[in-house]
Amino acid sequence: MHRVEAMDTGGRVLLFALPLVLAVAGLLLAYATTLAPGGGGGSAVGEASATSEPLEIEGGLGTVITSPGAMGEASLGRVRIRPLPGVGVAVIKAELEPVEELQKAFQSLQVVLSSVTARGEQEKAVLTLDRPAALITLDYSDFYATYAELTGKAYYEAREGVLFDNLPIMVHFEVKSVSGGPRLPAFIFEGYDGSTGVFRSRLVLDLALGTYRYEPAGSTPVEGRVLPVSNGTYLNSLFCGRGVVVLENTRPGENTTLCFKHEVHPQNGQPYNETMCFILEPVGGAGRDFLIAWEDSPEVITDCTKADMDGDEWIRVTLLDDMTVRIAVYRSKGGFKHVVRLGGTLLYEKPPYLPYQNFVESGNTIWYRVVDEVNGVKMPLLVSLG
Repeated sequence: MHRVEAMDTGGRVLLFALPLVLAVAGLLLAYATTLAPGGGGGSAVGEASATSEPLEIEGGLGTVITSPGAMGEASLGRVRIRPLPGVGVAVIKAELEPVEELQKAFQSLQVVLSSVTARGEQEKAVLTLDRPAALITLDYSDFYATYAELTGKAYYEAREGVLFDNLPIMVHFEVKSVSGGPRLPAFIFEGYDGSTGVFRSRLVLDLALGTYRYEPAGSTPVEGRVLPVSNGTYLNSLFCGRGVVVLENTRPGENTTLCFKHEVHPQNGQPYNETMCFILEPVGGAGRDFLIAWEDSPEVITDCTKADMDGDEWIRVTLLDDMTVRIAVYRSKGGFKHVVRLGGTLLYEKPPYLPYQNFVESGNTIWYRVVDEVNGVKMPLLVSLG
């Protein structure tokens, strides 16, 4: 049945095995440096991290080449860069060191720096002997799961006739500038009792960091991070004790189907199970792509038998490369009034008891697609952040 209801220095060293490991750790930590705008800053030597407003840089990128062949490659590890509140974009200088020693040892050397995002590794810069420094820009798509993560990999060719042992390859970081934008506004859901108008629950989602906070009236708030998923992902019920599920589609440019099994509260004394599947059409120019499920009833936090646990709002929120947010509603229902905002911009309101959903039932499986409108607001909705 088809039914439609309106509705991211050093020099040459000669060491033995165990001292080599300890020396590498010390060398790498010496290059975790941050500088705040205006010239202030700090550097860490022999510490695990360096902190200086407005970023925290943890760890370092580097390795030591031992017994090199004519050609080879080596991993430089990973470094995490955490933005403090208010930071949306950071420009960081990455510089290869010790350049003079590396030029003596290698005919050619490339160090590829990549950002680890929900969509995989994205190349950010390539450092070479001729161009040992580069600027890297990190934005909302890089600050995934509250931090940006950079990896480094070296590809080298040794100079003919040159012999060396245990030569370090390191990357020094320096924060050149930061700004507050384009820091994305929060995505906010609010639920109000349909009969009394009393506030019942709120969901606040940070689209840039991929974190959320569910605030049920009378209960302890629940915080969490998005769950990366891809086509064909099948999830068991996650609502009980949470009230919200936020998924990130790692391939927004492809056809994606996500299925979710949930237990529904007793109907006529008998509970039953069903599977909800959401068909996500390809979206061109997508940066980050979220599917958000919000249960407006706060009872899911304290008693899982008192709520449907199937999500009253199922919304796809896609961040496009041109800083436009695409909002597509799959389901908006329930006895509560829903108010949905992007920062201070009201997107739509769903009146109490009025359902908006577009689905096809097939046995115990319900297939959802995007609705045409919600309370007169056409879907999908595009909101520019420019």
